[in-house]
Amino acid sequence: MTDKPEYTLLFALKRSSYGTELIETFQKKDFKVLVTGTGEETLSKYIDHPEVAVMLISIDLSGMDAFETVNKIRQFDVAVPVILLSDYVTINTIRLALETGCTEILQTPVSKGMLEGILQKYLNTNN
Repeated sequence: MTDKPEYTLLFALKRSSYGTELIETFQKKDFKVLVTGTGEETLSKYIDHPEVAVMLISIDLSGMDAFETVNKIRQFDVAVPVILLSDYVTINTIRLALETGCTEILQTPVSKGMLEGILQKYLNTNN
């Protein structure tokens, strides 16, 4: 165990090899990683874990869509960084992401190194 702070990340992703690889990467770096697959589960998990430092949400969540999920999360917390992940980013996607309160939108697949850099920006850490 290191003396680095442990941060909690919430990954709301459909099951995929890319998502599994991201989750495993951050678990190995002493992050606590919570994983959900639907909008409803994501909202519930976030309410149960207010220590979440950053959320990564796939645009193609099952059930309640990503935008509705983020909108409901913003009713509880306007400050938690929410990074929207999308296979295909359009002007409409960007507009909806900004309207619902997403902090950033990234087109997937995004490299682990790039994602680590973005997370460091929000966590103010040198992991």
